[in-house]
Amino acid sequence: MYLLVFLEMFLGAISTWPRDVLMAIFVEPPTTPNIMKVSAFFYGNGVPLRISSTFFGLYNPFGDIAILNDMHSVYHMWFQGRNARHQAPYYDVGFKKMYWINGEESLVREPLLPEVTDIPLGFQGSGFDELIVEKLNAISREELFNLL
Repeated sequence: MYLLVFLEMFLGAISTWPRDVLMAIFVEPPTTPNIMKVSAFFYGNGVPLRISSTFFGLYNPFGDIAILNDMHSVYHMWFQGRNARHQAPYYDVGFKKMYWINGEESLVREPLLPEVTDIPLGFQGSGFDELIVEKLNAISREELFNLL
């Protein structure tokens, strides 16, 4: 199975992902805030670490092993924070709203308040449309299991 196909099965079409997450993946350097943003999106939506970090590392123009290490630290922190609340906000693709990553002991799905209603989705109109499409085409045939 192809990596992008697998992710779109989890998260829906890439054109429905938040624009700020897409920009952090495809265009911007992997700064701590960008790694947190991308990690929260993937973690909150249940994407396994190896898949999310592989995807981020492949598509980010500055990607390297540091992305995997940083994402591992963030995933581990959130997973270990079983009682922690409000660890990070993320866009939930199923509910199409912003929610908090809360520890597993918290049984309540908690929306971000005040509610964020204007969340730009997709890369169309980002100014980097062609670049992102080019990157997607370049490795769209990457086999998931060859990468992990």
